[in-house]
Amino acid sequence: MQHRHTDRKQYFTEQSNTSKEYYLNYVNAIHPLSGGMRVLEVGCGEGGNLLPFAEIGCRVSGIDISAKQIDNAKQFFLRERPVGRLRGVRLHERSVARQRGG
Repeated sequence: MQHRHTDRKQYFTEQSNTSKEYYLNYVNAIHPLSGGMRVLEVGCGEGGNLLPFAEIGCRVSGIDISAKQIDNAKQFFLRERPVGRLRGVRLHERSVARQRGG
């Protein structure tokens, strides 16, 4: 495991930089981005990929199974103060088999 995997703030920053450099242009080419648009990331972790979208005014939501990562995302977003806002949601801890009655 690399150091950046244990330093969650560094990992958040690296994700954000990658998202800004590559994902924004890719998504914008397919569907033009504008302030107020909604962006959802499933499996968001600390939400680093969402930050560049929030910085241009998108309303971002992140879903993750880890309550700790959602808490980290909220703290990191408070420090960054993007134009948009983050809504973090934690998935319920239930297995698919139990939901299907198995």
